[in-house]
Amino acid sequence: MKQLISGAVVVVVALAACSGGTSSTVGDGAPVVTVNGGDEASDAPANVKTYFDSFHSDLPNVAQKAVDVSQPESLAATYAERFVAKATATKAIGGFTADQKTEVEYGNDSVTTCQTIGGSTQALEDQGMNPCTTYSDIKTDSDGLLQSFKIDDIDLAPRLHGPGASVTDAGVTADVLYAYRSVQSDTLEVGLKITNTTDSPVRLNTFGVTYVDPNGQQGSASGSTGPPELLPGASANYTIGYSAPLDVGGILHLTGSADDFATQLEFNLQT
Repeated sequence: MKQLISGAVVVVVALAACSGGTSSTVGDGAPVVTVNGGDEASDAPANVKTYFDSFHSDLPNVAQKAVDVSQPESLAATYAERFVAKATATKAIGGFTADQKTEVEYGNDSVTTCQTIGGSTQALEDQGMNPCTTYSDIKTDSDGLLQSFKIDDIDLAPRLHGPGASVTDAGVTADVLYAYRSVQSDTLEVGLKITNTTDSPVRLNTFGVTYVDPNGQQGSASGSTGPPELLPGASANYTIGYSAPLDVGGILHLTGSADDFATQLEFNLQT
């Protein structure tokens, strides 16, 4: 993945933090903006506000707005594309949580997002999760398109890869969309797009998929999202998660079969 950071401009998001600042709530549908300080609109640059108000949405077309205000092939674009892919995979199986939303707070030099369930972060905190994330050192290009940022003061570049390998076996193609080692949970997530051009349904063994990182560390998938069966002519997004702290840039070993089990599928995918 290219990192196009030359000529970057550091964006200072000029709003009062927390009290008197501007907060937005992003849920299913277009973002609804509530202004706390009596201002009519956010003082944040328009593209910055569009990006952070949009990328967490459950709807792929809303999350896509964050991609549209990012410099192509940049870290910011890849990070937003990850959410589009995840939303697409989740929507396909009807698996999003209706009362889960994201609150966005614009500070003086950073943006903080907090995941909420039923309007509160407590349920996630009770599970031992940190529901809030701070984005800082936000950089844009000369056209105002987002290029990069830090997450909780950690550089994103070593943890995020964009599109990787594309492998076809027996008329079924597997494309790596992204690989991300989470700053918050230190777990690995890989996004795939599978396309079936055959005349037979195919089944993919997405549970327990083996991954070997560049350091030789091996792990088995702890969970996945996506349809268990892919019909002829269909394509679908899949999200595969690993609870182990594995690095991006490794090989994902995915297998599957035609519906009659006569044809076996194997994909070794560089992330």
